[in-house]
Amino acid sequence: MARHVARGDDEGPRTVWMVTLVLWVLVIWVHSLIPGPASTDESMTFVRLITPLLNILHVDDLVLVHTVVRKGAHLSEYFVLAMLSVVALRPRLAVPLWPAVMHALLCVAVPCIDELVIQVRVPGRDGSVRDVLIDMAGFALGTLIAVAVRRAVDRRRRRAWLLEQREREERAARYVRRARRRTRERAERAAFEARHQAAQQGQSGRPPAHLS
Repeated sequence: MARHVARGDDEGPRTVWMVTLVLWVLVIWVHSLIPGPASTDESMTFVRLITPLLNILHVDDLVLVHTVVRKGAHLSEYFVLAMLSVVALRPRLAVPLWPAVMHALLCVAVPCIDELVIQVRVPGRDGSVRDVLIDMAGFALGTLIAVAVRRAVDRRRRRAWLLEQREREERAARYVRRARRRTRERAERAAFEARHQAAQQGQSGRPPAHLS
């Protein structure tokens, strides 16, 4: 019940997340349209920004750093994609299965189209199966973290819902007990008044009013 209510309340935000997911896929694909030299310059700009840190760490192999930056960009793009997919699609290994199927399809189709369809047609760039695997690794990592966070949030929401239900039941039980106590007190008061009236009438020698 709690899950059903939560899903109904989240339909609006879910639509926003779906749109964000589609836009992020387009960002990935459009970014792959950047020609090779421009893409290299973009990566080297980032390398120059972190050069002071590299000097502190005594890292002087800029070729290796450039490679790590480029592959890290692949990893991070698909890490974000996976997290957006988990939030938007909410894949589960339960009926209905279409969210899980769509999530798996994103994991395979988006990097394959990116590397093996788009980049092979861009000057100075080439697609590779290795990059596809790196992309899928980032997607898998993002999925694991996003699912773990989602489960933690779901557990917290369910505990809060159960606590609220328990409080409602306790309030209802207290109300019923108070109502029963008032009813019992009124009945006892009415019985006492009836006995008191009967005693007064008996002392005066008059028959009770209901016998006269």
